[in-house]
Amino acid sequence: MKFIEITKPGITLWVGITTFGGSIIAHGDVFKSIIISLFVMLSAGGSAVLNNYFDRDIDKIMERTKNRALASNKINPKFALIYGILLCVIGLLGLLKFSFIAFLLDLIAIISYSFVYTFLKRKTAFSLIIGSIPGALPPSIGYTAIKNEFDILAFSLFALMFVWQPAHFIYLSIFIKNDYEKVKIPVISVIYGNKYAKLLSFVYSISLFPITLLLYIIGDLSKMFLLFATSLNLFWLFFNFLYYKQIVRERMMFILSNLYVLFIFLLIAFDKFIL
Repeated sequence: MKFIEITKPGITLWVGITTFGGSIIAHGDVFKSIIISLFVMLSAGGSAVLNNYFDRDIDKIMERTKNRALASNKINPKFALIYGILLCVIGLLGLLKFSFIAFLLDLIAIISYSFVYTFLKRKTAFSLIIGSIPGALPPSIGYTAIKNEFDILAFSLFALMFVWQPAHFIYLSIFIKNDYEKVKIPVISVIYGNKYAKLLSFVYSISLFPITLLLYIIGDLSKMFLLFATSLNLFWLFFNFLYYKQIVRERMMFILSNLYVLFIFLLIAFDKFIL
């Protein structure tokens, strides 16, 4: 179980869902889309292991992470390092069977998360921009694994996730602000304060609306998708307004932001399979 835990299974599953959504938009069949998603999940799990490996020094101090397997010395760090690299390699080689472009995008995701973001977050609050890249790539990886091209639709999928992530992380950074202060990680809420962080999260959330509209226009999606996606965006903006007015708290927004992007991809899958 410890070796599953250090792959951050919740995040890894999320990567699989968004990869699957990207494959389905590219008109991939279900079986092939599942296989592609599994390979991306393997490399995402490997990246998470490497992140745990490099962050074990600060994880020992933070309340939220002090019981992680590597931080609490339940797993030998050398074994974890080899395990993480192995998962990444298997995932990459699996994707190479489908598309060299998908392979390259996955490699970028691994490097930008496990190495660039992991170390940059200790230096600057705006590392969340770099950190948004690996989390935004899975749908595009799924798409390019089927289409073998990075076109405007692949970019739109990337843009959706790229714009969604900063607000999602800001909610977390405010919620566990004391932990970040304790280990001197310069997240936006620590450096610039909660008010600026909330305003920034609101701006990012508003920006999701035109991106979902772009997906409808170029993604060959139905008017039913447009109707439900618009309703979802209005719902999301309403809760962001409640959050800005301090009626809704960070923990709830963190959960709702997960549900928002989950429903967007469920709408895409429903549109492609049912309508």
